Order: sequence, then structure tokens, then C-alpha cells
Amino acid sequence: MADLIDDSHRHIIPRWRPFSVAAGLGELSGLAVAPTVERPLPSPGEMERLVREWRLQRSPAAASDLIDAALVLGDNSVAREAAEWVVARGDTSSLSIQLARGVLLDTSDPTDGSPPILDQQQRFQRIAAYRRMLARYPRNSLLWIDLAREYSVLGHNVGARRAVRIALGLDPSNRFVVRSACRFFMHTHDMERAHHLLSRTPGVTKDPWLLSAEIVAARMTTRASRLIKRGKEILASAKFSAKETSELAGVLGTEEYWGGSRKAARRHFAQALVDPTENAVAQASWIARHSSGFVVPEMAFNVPLAFEATALRALVEDEHGRALVNTKSWQQDEPFSARPAVVGAWTASVASGDHHLALEFIAAAQPSNPSNPRLLANEFYALASLNKVGEAADTLAELDRLASGSGWTRLEWDVLLEADRGLLAFRSGDPQRGSAHYRRAMDIAAAEGFLEHGAHAFLNFAMEQVRSDPRSDLSEAELDKAVQSAGPTTRGALASFAERIKALHRLNKSTR
Repeated sequence: MADLIDDSHRHIIPRWRPFSVAAGLGELSGLAVAPTVERPLPSPGEMERLVREWRLQRSPAAASDLIDAALVLGDNSVAREAAEWVVARGDTSSLSIQLARGVLLDTSDPTDGSPPILDQQQRFQRIAAYRRMLARYPRNSLLWIDLAREYSVLGHNVGARRAVRIALGLDPSNRFVVRSACRFFMHTHDMERAHHLLSRTPGVTKDPWLLSAEIVAARMTTRASRLIKRGKEILASAKFSAKETSELAGVLGTEEYWGGSRKAARRHFAQALVDPTENAVAQASWIARHSSGFVVPEMAFNVPLAFEATALRALVEDEHGRALVNTKSWQQDEPFSARPAVVGAWTASVASGDHHLALEFIAAAQPSNPSNPRLLANEFYALASLNKVGEAADTLAELDRLASGSGWTRLEWDVLLEADRGLLAFRSGDPQRGSAHYRRAMDIAAAEGFLEHGAHAFLNFAMEQVRSDPRSDLSEAELDKAVQSAGPTTRGALASFAERIKALHRLNKSTR
């Protein structure tokens, strides 16, 4: 069965976006770039200067500077003319021509508010542009940290780690560099290093952005931060804008929620949502899904890049098309993260029956998450559901080897693996063996109290029975009962799945 969306916990871990995007979102207010940085990333004013230089000089060097800057900023439209000139001449370096062609092939619209859609070739082009700029400005920590992000998306963690180390060496107190490095360490499951970095960063007790990240990093190492009291003092001081303290208020609100103080949690989230980041909105939405009576104001979902919050709200509201559109944008915004891929693949397969789309979500995330069992679980389900039995069997063998952790107990994985063996057996033409595996999955779920896992296995078992035997009986009431065992995030998608099972059963009955 497709891996269930794990909505049991969420942290306001720092987002890791390109410097130009973070700056545009106002997340760098009050941040002084250290004097070690030779030159910041191209600002809008500098892009205009590069365009003017190109038009005045019409030289390969001017064209190269403009193309590199455009690729780094993800706004290729400003360099299209220079790229056409480079390609037409054909006498510059092969790398310059390759980067120019990358500009011309790009079809993203930088004005539509969505992250750019980049394939692997375009990622490599960005890396080449960053490296050419770093050859000219080797002490620019911002370029190094953005280069690390591109490496991370492609799964080149050795190159990413080296770039992160260089950026930290150049600028160890820079908020953007430190938070980005923290997110990289979290992505590579090095929580201790993430916390160690933040706890020893100068200014952590004075900067709400760094302080919020430190509290979260401590929590993810399973120990409480010693700076929670300091965080409350900063919130009470009113020395910072609501935007600057949004994530800190959300982090402290989450700590209160886990500590059982719902009143204090609501107070902190009310402060977090005055002028929130999308990360704070996503956290408030998570609290709302788990705490009755807590409502996120509608206007909060209008903040820029609120794709995660909007996608999961759409799932709860049974608007699966809108959920998929926003999950795709969420994945583009966090292309190195497995979570949007898991949400997107599960929604595509279970709610819509679109297993091809599920595989697209998975393929986009696998380079940076090659051994993620949740991705493998959804990949298996999509492949088996498309009757690609050989590929599915190979994926299941790998999943069986890797399945552990990721927030689940081994027994929870056993439910999923037994159901997966059942699906594979059915699709291989052995319904008797498939039935035995599905029943074993449901027995484990019932014995351990895994209601949602059991419901998911039951629905998939029902679908395979109806598919394999048109004369099979089906209790629609039992399907509806299974759906009601699901949580608010997954119930609507499972209801859609149940309706597809019922429709197939009715079609079978009408043709008997």
C-alpha cells in the first residue's frame, strides 16, 4: 500500500532557499553582511548594470557575466538577448555556449510567484554558473551556500558539505549562511551538528531567526533547548518586528503545545500570525489539524510561497486537484526534501489513482533522497498499481532492506510490507497468496492498534479482490467504516479511493 502521510509531528525547521529569494521574502532584515564577503549576489540594480554593460560592449565577457548572474538568480529572461548572441557567434568556450543554451531553453516565468521548474540539466547549468562566479569572487559566502543547495538537490552531498564548510569559514556569523547550513545538516540527518552550529553561533541569543532554529534543532536531538526562556524574553521585549519574530513565536507555541499548555500555545501562535512567514503558517495549520478550536485566519494562507500549508489544507477539504498543484510548487520550493514528494505521490495514487504522476513526484526527489524508505514505499505502490511487476518486485526488495525509522516502528513497517507483498502477489496472478499477506497485515494492525494502517490495508485488499474476481462480494458499509478510521489529512483521499472501489464493483455486477 502507499505509504501513509505522516502528519503526527512537524517542526519549524529553517527553510533553505536561494539567497535572492530569502532576501525578497524579508527574511534577512537587520542582517549585516560580514565584510569578508567581497560582493553580494546580484541585486536588481546590479542586474540592470550588467544589462547596460552587455548592450554597450557586446563582448563575450559582458555576455558571460550577464548569463551567469541570470542563471544564479533564476531570471533567465534578462539574459535571453545575450544568450542568443553567444549561441549565434559560436566562437566562445563550450561552457559559455552550454549556459547560453540553458537560458534559451528555460520556459519558467519568474513573475508568476512560483519557484522555477528545473530539471537535472538546468541544475548542472546553475552549478556551472555559480562556479564561474566563484572563480571571480571566491570569498563570497552567499554564492558558496547557494552552490551547496544546488549540489544537495542533485544528491551530491560531498560537494554540498564542502561548499557549506567554506561558507561557514568565510562568514560564521551570517544568519542566512548559518540557517542554510543548519538545514543542510538536518537534511543529511546530522542533528547534533546542526544544533552544535547554532548553539555556538555568535548572536544566537539576540537574533530571533537564529534562536528559533536553535530551539528546534535542540528538540530534534531529543533534548530541550536552554534558550527557551531567552526566546520568551525576546518576544516580550517588542524590539523586533512581527515578521522577525513570527517563527520564534511559532516555535515557542509548539513547545507549549507539546507541553500541554494549549492556552499559551494559542497566545504564541496569535503573535506568530500577525505578519507570518509561510513556515509559521504551515506550523499553525498543523496545530489546527491536531487541536480542536484552533483556527488559522484565512488571510494567513495568502503569504508568499505558502504551498505546504495550502496543499495540506486542500487535502483536509477534499480538494485533491488543488492539493496536487500546491504540492508540486512546494516540491519546487524545497527540491531536496522528501516530504513534499511523499505527500504528492500518496495523494496522486490514493486520491486520484494517477500513478504516473506519483512516479513524477518520486523521481524529482530521489536524487537527493536515494535511500528514503517512504519514497520507495510510494514508488513500489505506483509501479505495482501500473502492473510493472518486475520493477515493483525489485523496489520491494530494496524497501524491505531499508524500511525502518522515519518516525515509524518496525511493526508499522511490517503492516505496510505485508500489504505490499499482498499487492505484488495479486498483480502477479496469485490472489490466494495475496489474500494471506493482506490478512496478515490487517492482523498486525489490529493487534497493535494501528487503526489507520489497518484501514489502508483493508481498502487496498478490497480493491485487489474486486479487480481479480468480478464475482467477489463487497460491503460498502465496511469500506466507509475503514475510511472513518483515517485522520483528517488522509480521510478525504481514502474516501475517494473507496468510491473508485465501489464504482468498479458496481460495474462488475452490471456485467455479470
